[in-house]
Amino acid sequence: NKATFAEGEDIVVKFRRPSSQATRTDWIGIYSSSVSKPDGNPKAILWLYVCNSKLSCLSRVSSGQVTFGSATAGNSWPLPAGSYNAWYMDNDKYSPVSTTPPSPITFTIGTDPPVACGTLNTVFTDGSAPNCGTWGGELVVKCGSKTYTTGRDKSCAQLVRTMASFDCSSATQVEVTYAITENDIAFKMTHAGRVVAS
Repeated sequence: NKATFAEGEDIVVKFRRPSSQATRTDWIGIYSSSVSKPDGNPKAILWLYVCNSKLSCLSRVSSGQVTFGSATAGNSWPLPAGSYNAWYMDNDKYSPVSTTPPSPITFTIGTDPPVACGTLNTVFTDGSAPNCGTWGGELVVKCGSKTYTTGRDKSCAQLVRTMASFDCSSATQVEVTYAITENDIAFKMTHAGRVVAS
């Protein structure tokens, strides 16, 4: 089981309980984490019997996994971003039971941040870095309502220092503009150590 799923990603819940206690109508329900103990009000946002079906199982299933996704979840899919609990219930009732891992399993649905969130690195293409004091320019990164700028007429050394990193985690669009007095410089955006734009 994962602690975090991307929005729209299949939610896989693994389970195991003593075979002597399993029934054909054990089920797993997904609720908002604000529900302290399911009792039918509110109803489960998503649910499946432990045989991965809305129909009762043909035999007892004491271990395995249930997958909630577009093929099984119906109109409640995909779950919006938020925190949820997956509860293992006994025999068609609202009776949480002891399982491995312990029920409920808490997980989060989150949205992926734009890949431009990270670090902007300056790359000198002709070895001109030692001459940083002799030329300069301006660099602007816009992400949503946030604007990061180096200010005008900064030397290239100041460009590197003043635009070391930025946060665009809540933005859906990122725009980078720059005006440099030399044409032998490039910029690369990295996210989690991976180059995503240059």
